Amino acid sequence: MKKSGSVTTIKLGRSEFLKLGGAGLAGATLLGAAGCGGGRGGGDGGGGSAGKGLLFTSYGGSFQRAQEKAWLRPYSKQTGTEIR
Repeated sequence: MKKSGSVTTIKLGRSEFLKLGGAGLAGATLLGAAGCGGGRGGGDGGGGSAGKGLLFTSYGGSFQRAQEKAWLRPYSKQTGTEIR
C-alpha cells in the first residue's frame, strides 16, 4: 500500500485542551438531550417522557458526582427543570 499525504500535528497547552474538551462535552450533552426524547411525541399519551424534565446518564462514581455539582444542580436550580 502506498503512503500519501501527511499528518498534521497540533500542540495544545493545558488550557486550550481543557477548553476544547469542555466545548466537545457540552456539545455532546446538548445533542444527547435533543436527540433522546427532547421533543414531544405523537400525542398518543403512551410511555413518552415529554414534559418530565431531563434524563441524565453518566459513567457514575466521582465523575458523575462532579457533573452533578458543576452542571446539573446549577442548571436545575436556575431553570426549574427536573433532572432524573
